[in-house]
Amino acid sequence: MSQAGVLFVLICFILVSLFLSGICLALYLRLRRTVRTLYEQQEILAGRTRAAEPPPTDAQNGPSRPPASSSRMASPSPSMNESELKSRLADASGLEMGISEKYRYIAELERSGLGPPEIADILDVSQNEARQMLALSRTQSGARL
Repeated sequence: MSQAGVLFVLICFILVSLFLSGICLALYLRLRRTVRTLYEQQEILAGRTRAAEPPPTDAQNGPSRPPASSSRMASPSPSMNESELKSRLADASGLEMGISEKYRYIAELERSGLGPPEIADILDVSQNEARQMLALSRTQSGARL
C-alpha cells in the first residue's frame, strides 16, 4: 500500500472517531439535561405531596408512633389526652379483629376436614406456615373460651 493510501485510511479513521465522539457527547449532554429535568419534577411533586399531607396533630411531642402490634399496649404517657387514648384503642381493636378473622378462617378450613397441605395450597403458603397458623388459631380459639 502506498503512503497516500495509508494517509487516506488514517484520515478516515480520525474522521469516523471524531464523528462518533461528537454523537456520544451530544447524547451525554441530552441525558444529563433529561436527568436534571426529572430531578426538578421530582422536587415539584414532593413539594405538592408535602403540601397535601395534613400537619401532624401532636407537633410538640415529635413524630407519632405506629400502633402497637400486640394486644398489650404501652402505658400511656401523662400528656396523652382522652381522644388520643380512644384513637389508639380503636386502632388496636381493629388490628386484633383482623388477626382474629384470619385465624377464624383457618379454623373453619380445619373444621371442614382440610389438613395443613390443603390449607397451604389455599393460602399459598408453605406447609410449615400452615401448621403454625393452625396451631395459632387453636391457641386463639382456646383463649376465647
